[in-house]
Amino acid sequence: QMRDTLRATGAIGDKFKNVPITHYLIYRYSADWKYLVNASQGDNKAEIEQAQRMLEAVQAAYKESEARDRAAAAALRESEAREADAKGREAEARAAQDELEAALAELKAQEDAYNNKKADLERKSEEGGVVSRNKAKAELAQHLAE
Repeated sequence: QMRDTLRATGAIGDKFKNVPITHYLIYRYSADWKYLVNASQGDNKAEIEQAQRMLEAVQAAYKESEARDRAAAAALRESEAREADAKGREAEARAAQDELEAALAELKAQEDAYNNKKADLERKSEEGGVVSRNKAKAELAQHLAE
């Protein structure tokens, strides 16, 4: 019966009369003979140490990438804060520029009004009768004194 079972699993061929101990153990413990053949033999500390070194290298790389991620996130937050600050200062500068332009326009309007009145009074002081010319000269002198 053991030989039949081993033949059915493919562990031995048809012409075996003697059964090796490994075949007996495969039959006795219902083990998979393919696993037994491919199992590591003896000490595999070197493979375990190599796997441990590889694991430690991966963990170190992961920690390094996490640190870079945190640094990049902090840099992003800082640049966003700087951008918001710059936009605020830009808005303040734009408001100051608008205020300056409005004040300049008002000053120009006042200067134009002053020059127009001066030109009108000068024209009146040269035209018309003596009384109206003297009156215009007096108004011009008063206007220039302001």
